[in-house]
Amino acid sequence: MLFCLIGNLLQLLIINNVFTEGDYSMFFVYRYKQFIARALCVSLLLPAMLSAHTHAPDATDKSLISTIQKRYEHTRNKIANDLLLSVPNEFEHAESIITSFEWQELQANNLVKKLGKTETVFGRQGLKWLLMPVKGQHEITRRQTVVHALVDDQSFFTSLQTSLQKIKQGEDALLLYWDKNNPHHESVKSFFFKLLPADIKESFNNSALALNAGFAYSLFISSRILLYELGLGGIQAEFMSPHEDLNIRRGLKEGFQAPLRYHNWFQDKYKDLSSVKKSANPAEFSLKKMYTILSDGSFGDKYAFFKDAYGGGIFGKLVGATWGGIHAISYDWLWGMLTYYAWTEMKDRIAVVNAAQKVLVDVAALMRGLQELETVVSRSPVLRGTNVHQHLQRVMNKRYWSKNFTDLMRLLHSSTFDGSTSWFYSRGNVLRAHRLLAQVKQELVPALQAAAQYDAYLSIAKLFKDYQDKENTFCFVDFVDSDAPVIDLQECWEPLVPGDTHITNDIQLGVDHKPTRMVITGPNGCGKSTYLKELGHAVMMAQSWGIVAAKEAKMTIFHGVRTSLDPREDLSKGISTFMAQKKRIKQVHNFLQASDPSFKILAMLDEPYRGTTDYQSAQRIYSFGTQVAQLPHAVVCIATHVRKPIELEQDTKGAFVNYHVEIDETQEGEFVRTFKLAQGPATWWFDDQDRAARFVDWLDTEMLRRAKGVSEEDTF
Repeated sequence: MLFCLIGNLLQLLIINNVFTEGDYSMFFVYRYKQFIARALCVSLLLPAMLSAHTHAPDATDKSLISTIQKRYEHTRNKIANDLLLSVPNEFEHAESIITSFEWQELQANNLVKKLGKTETVFGRQGLKWLLMPVKGQHEITRRQTVVHALVDDQSFFTSLQTSLQKIKQGEDALLLYWDKNNPHHESVKSFFFKLLPADIKESFNNSALALNAGFAYSLFISSRILLYELGLGGIQAEFMSPHEDLNIRRGLKEGFQAPLRYHNWFQDKYKDLSSVKKSANPAEFSLKKMYTILSDGSFGDKYAFFKDAYGGGIFGKLVGATWGGIHAISYDWLWGMLTYYAWTEMKDRIAVVNAAQKVLVDVAALMRGLQELETVVSRSPVLRGTNVHQHLQRVMNKRYWSKNFTDLMRLLHSSTFDGSTSWFYSRGNVLRAHRLLAQVKQELVPALQAAAQYDAYLSIAKLFKDYQDKENTFCFVDFVDSDAPVIDLQECWEPLVPGDTHITNDIQLGVDHKPTRMVITGPNGCGKSTYLKELGHAVMMAQSWGIVAAKEAKMTIFHGVRTSLDPREDLSKGISTFMAQKKRIKQVHNFLQASDPSFKILAMLDEPYRGTTDYQSAQRIYSFGTQVAQLPHAVVCIATHVRKPIELEQDTKGAFVNYHVEIDETQEGEFVRTFKLAQGPATWWFDDQDRAARFVDWLDTEMLRRAKGVSEEDTF
């Protein structure tokens, strides 16, 4: 733009120097004629420039895929979950022993996150499905059989893992087709035929040959801007020529010769014009000659013209050389800019299809993984014939494929998607496969649901195998028949506690006619809450994954688990902490009272009725305990720091038993929390107020130390 401005200023200077005041009328006529020519060129050129930005994204193969993946990483889990839940699955109607409240309070999502060892993004949802505990012993035993087979049969384990790893290779590529905000899909749509009758459009969009031709034509369209510049430059020169007629053909020819002519150091048009007989109007002829030289002459023409105009002096030579140079540079800049636009559009169009091909190569790998998974499952007696296998088999069996799905699978098995890096492949196959996959993607969901479940089983087997040689292990649960509920866990530990070493506890409720109800007393921070979660996770995992974080586990089947571990206040509804506690405990109590006496129920309450005075809390816990003591089918665990509930052991005639979590005072003011459960109440907490105060002060210091990452040795 700067070069053009300088050129116009020089042109005005020259005109003022060459023509007299009486010639200005003719000057403005030709000036207006030149403006029309330039406006025409710009008006024809502008659509091509806009088209380059409208139809081609700014991308390369790698940058396009990288941009999509970076944006997609934040949403991939949600997209996968929404996909798997978009089609009914067998878990929707399964009757669970917990509600969403217990799922949240027992931090089940964290359990999946920490213990999950899935191969695919779908496996995470599969683990969640399987972690929802059920009451049917037959179903739990079936799951244990699958995990047992994977643990014991290394060949089966490896085959299943290999097929799932192939699915993992293409999971991100496939999930992009469920991402509504994926800009890449909109870019690919620009290659399909749109402005045609419906029948013809459908035929063309289903033809790889037609789509190949359309892709080639789109590349030609991308280069049209160069043709416009070459041709329109000559048409503009034709407006300025001394010829009486306006010959478009001659103008186009002149335009295509322009790149060479503008850099020609020899005279071209000026030599011809100087030999033409002058017209009756010398001023008009001079204007025509000048504009021809200024707009379309070679570098040598411009130099010679200005040299003659100024009588061959040094000023004329300097002006001629300057104007010729500016004109050539301006033309080069415009030519370079348009060439860049055209090349960028062509490159981006190619990049869009190349990116689509790379995505579909991964999808093809996923499809092969699904077919291999179906083969592995079909050979396994413990997996073959289940509902989930039937869903997988129906998706991967050719007999059940729709026409579009058949065409898609045929394309994905072609050389276009074999993973080779050759540039020569059918773009039409890529575009057609992309369109078919978008149409049939929902048909794949049942197969992906099956992959999610099998990945979950593999993850459970990995978890079991990984802990076999460690001090803390997982074990398969043995379920026992008993009229009364029984929980017998040896060296049970809490999986969510950070670190590699975990404190173990033996949990025995209902064993050898022992009480099935307990009160755990002691100060806050001694480990009561951890123990309740340990018990809750044991029952939850036993009746879902079939394994427990313990050395040995036996229990009856439970028909319900209810918790009140941490009900929160809700200020928007005017519910305080105490009211939230009171409401939740009432719900637990009503569930216990209304449940079938033949069912076994586990109820766990952590610091119930907090948010009020200790006296009120103690009285309400005691009242709750006396009522549930009359329910022989209930296992009830209450953790509290108030005294009154310990009287339940005596007042309910042994229906309750007191426990506490041991805390050792190594020296005055220094404590060690053992996190080990011991029988009997925490009498020191109630009777020794000085020691209780020292513990509270020590715990406060300990929590600050842990928050700052300071070791005990550094704290006085």
